Amino acid sequence: MRRLNYPDNWSTQQRDDLDNMFVIARAKELWFYANYQGLWFSPDELEKEQKQGKFLWTAENWQLRKRRDFFQEAREKFHRAKQEYEYALKRYMGDAEESNAEIGRMLGI
Repeated sequence: MRRLNYPDNWSTQQRDDLDNMFVIARAKELWFYANYQGLWFSPDELEKEQKQGKFLWTAENWQLRKRRDFFQEAREKFHRAKQEYEYALKRYMGDAEESNAEIGRMLGI
């Protein structure tokens, strides 16, 4: 029995390949990753989405990766965003101080 109702234009091989990926993912506790979209799904999450007609992509579009990679990637994004925020804040505060000093000079303060 199939995991879900696949699109009619999918070959039997395409259906089997994706079904096999789910078997492997569950057996090895791996997650699905779509590189070009940067999307991560546990097997249960992806299956739920696919049953709703979303993310119905053939196996070639998915990689099976360790779920800790998902966490590490999220942590790296967090640190990069934090650094960018701190840099922007430093630049903004520097500009604000210069602007305040200029206004003070103009007002004779």
